[in-house]
Amino acid sequence: MKGKAVIAFDIRFQFRHGFYYAYLFVSAVYILFLWFIPPELKQPVAVIMVFSDPGVMGFFFVGGILLLERGQGVLDNLFITPLEPWEFIFSKCISLAFLALSTSLAILLFTFGFAFNPLPLALGVVLTSFISTLAGLALAAKASSLNGYLISSPLFQVPFTLPLIDYVGLLPSSLFYLLPGKASLVLIDASFGGRSGGELALAVLSLAAWTGATYFWARRIFYRHLILKSGGAVK
Repeated sequence: MKGKAVIAFDIRFQFRHGFYYAYLFVSAVYILFLWFIPPELKQPVAVIMVFSDPGVMGFFFVGGILLLERGQGVLDNLFITPLEPWEFIFSKCISLAFLALSTSLAILLFTFGFAFNPLPLALGVVLTSFISTLAGLALAAKASSLNGYLISSPLFQVPFTLPLIDYVGLLPSSLFYLLPGKASLVLIDASFGGRSGGELALAVLSLAAWTGATYFWARRIFYRHLILKSGGAVK
């Protein structure tokens, strides 16, 4: 019950500060753009747009959310309450993944109707959202201001979005499979077919491994930069 209450609080907080309206606006722009581009470009452009939704927007949004909460005193003494650190992190991941998946589904539904497979799309978007949210939380916890967060953002954004140059054919290389962004693109692209079962399984395992590694990194940063400074303790 406690976890559900924290997720509900996060959703209300995000709605109250306009994050839902921002996602709605960006999604509407994406949909209108996809309606007016040549048919042969719709699929690859849609994949890139959906990839950017949790991978880029989600990353910056969660940083803004954490900095807002810190500025408004929401985080003061947070971790000396019954709330456990993993519940706080998990709530951010779930609430933003819900938002990212909703907008991604809307973009494809309004562009392609039901001519896509929602399962690989959901796996790609949700796991990508988890990774970007965890990375954003970690970097925002260390940042003392929004400018500091923006300055540190290339540490995540550059390696994460680098596989785009492989996806568009500018620099094809199997080395991009080492990066989570490649697995994300594979799963989102697979919603239109054309990917083998082995490739999909490898992509899911890659994103799951990256999610686990990023979680432990984010939790350690939280402990050092938020929990210790607040006088709390990891439970």
